[in-house]
Amino acid sequence: MDYVDGCTLNSYLQRVRFMTIDEVMRLVNEIGGALAYCHEDIYRFLMSAEDDHLERAPEDAGRYVITPEKERELIAKYGVTHNDLHSGNIMRRDYDGGFVMLDFGLAIQDGRSVKSSSRRDGALEYRAPEKWDDANVITPQSDVYSLGIILYEALAGRVPFVYDPSLHTNELENINDIYHAHLETTPPPIEPLRRAAFEATHPGRTWVKDYPDWLEQIIMKCLAKRPEDRFATAKQFMNAYNEHKQLQEIVTGHLPVKVDDGIQALTTRLHAAEQQLVEAQTKLRSATRNGTSRSSRMVLWIMGLLIALLVAATATLGYAYMNRDRQQQQSQALVREKDSIIDDLNDRVKDLNATAEKQKAEIDSLRNRVTIAEDNAAEAERKAAEQAAEEDEENDSPLGRAVKAVKKGLRID
Repeated sequence: MDYVDGCTLNSYLQRVRFMTIDEVMRLVNEIGGALAYCHEDIYRFLMSAEDDHLERAPEDAGRYVITPEKERELIAKYGVTHNDLHSGNIMRRDYDGGFVMLDFGLAIQDGRSVKSSSRRDGALEYRAPEKWDDANVITPQSDVYSLGIILYEALAGRVPFVYDPSLHTNELENINDIYHAHLETTPPPIEPLRRAAFEATHPGRTWVKDYPDWLEQIIMKCLAKRPEDRFATAKQFMNAYNEHKQLQEIVTGHLPVKVDDGIQALTTRLHAAEQQLVEAQTKLRSATRNGTSRSSRMVLWIMGLLIALLVAATATLGYAYMNRDRQQQQSQALVREKDSIIDDLNDRVKDLNATAEKQKAEIDSLRNRVTIAEDNAAEAERKAAEQAAEEDEENDSPLGRAVKAVKKGLRID
């Protein structure tokens, strides 16, 4: 294994306590992509034409015919389940900030251990619910659950269910707590935890939400209690992630518009064919004037061939334009979806403004009540001072001094 100059993701999170959204997205791409390769794409590099009875494609001997059924068979045979994913098994490189997935000591391929390590069931805080009752349940869905915990941890600054050995003196009771949390408790929302992590590491600054809602939604799907409610593999997770990300780029206008080079090339060919046709017609007229029938027939043959080429190019170009129309329809559908999202955002802004106005009115009302209470308190204090002054004045009079003397039991001359 290559040496990785860096630290574990767990150590990095303990040091920085808040990961930027760019770092989180890079973590998704690199670790999610690596796990997707393990779950599905690895078969492309391990399959054997002889052992797996693959047939070559008739049109291309360098390719194999792989039907969906055959692909499922190859994935089941060669796909690797990591079986021990946690933030201590992910390294962050110091020199470029990239992430590397490590420790396949518990990995399973085709129902067998990849290495000679025993088939344990991974770290407590990252262990999928189904593995608590049966450690032999080792599926890509359990890896997806652990991946969800890691991504949750990267966004929130902590895992959803924290194992705290200080809660009970008996370790079994601590394990029982986290066992029930994984099986029964819904993970806390990420947003409040991320806000707290930011404000703890950036004193005096207010956190502004920096990640899309869909990212939290697909992470929470990874953390579903039942395996069948999660993504079946990390490949499916990455497909969903990339689809959402592409739609977000379209909505925010960051997706570059690509020129259809195919249509442009066909247009060039069409213009060239038209030019050749004009030249052939010129030659035909010249041959006719000279009365050379043989040359005339040759030119007619050439002209017919060029006309056929022109027709073929025109048909191909028409087909390309039809495809372009379909692409435009898809783009229009995306634009409509974008408009729908913008409308929803505008509605949310209106709701937030209405709530803010309501809160402002409540604050103004509270301020008025405070002002009235302060005025009443000042008035009461003024009256109390006046009453105290009157009592002092009465005590200083001869009658007042006599009363005070009687109270003290003194003799009055």
